[in-house]
Amino acid sequence: MDPLIIPIRDRRLKIAERMDLFGHGVAAFGLLTAAMDAAPGGTPAQTALAAVELIGAAALAGAIVRELRVRGEERRPARISWLNLAAAAVLFVEWYARWGAGGKLVSPPLMSGIAALALAFLHPLIQRRRGEKWSLRMDDDGISLRSGRFRRAEARWSELRTVDATPHAVRLVTADGREQRVSLRMATNRDEIAAVVADAARVRLPPGRE
Repeated sequence: MDPLIIPIRDRRLKIAERMDLFGHGVAAFGLLTAAMDAAPGGTPAQTALAAVELIGAAALAGAIVRELRVRGEERRPARISWLNLAAAAVLFVEWYARWGAGGKLVSPPLMSGIAALALAFLHPLIQRRRGEKWSLRMDDDGISLRSGRFRRAEARWSELRTVDATPHAVRLVTADGREQRVSLRMATNRDEIAAVVADAARVRLPPGRE
């Protein structure tokens, strides 16, 4: 038979996507709020800072739109979000200017800046998670199932004694008693994966070995 490959749709990929959008959203909201709070008729420096904040908020909004458009597409290597990093720097300048003028030490620009800074450095981790592709692969030789960096099970059909497939997990037990188990709890298509593995086991393993 030709190799059968079924992607495993993991909920963690969706969570990573939302985290990426959340990071840009936090930075954009912080910049927009800081710019709107700027007092009318301020100094030229305050006006220039507000303009930079508005431009930054617009750039981050554009990044959110681009992220929504390229969902599921191949991504470039993960790297720090320089856009979020720049937004954090601007927010820290805004916070320092307000604090120096007698404002509160703990203020929205400071909190937004800290969040934007943290998410800028978390961006590579989030991007790597979004780029991960897990799958079930079966052919005439055997089965390979991977649902995470350290969650993998594989064996030849001739080596297997038992295959236990449920929507919760797939368990492979070889003739020498070695057991491999991969959880499917985070997979949105776990019922499909379990059904395909169970059907293959009934065909590939002799009676009493499935």
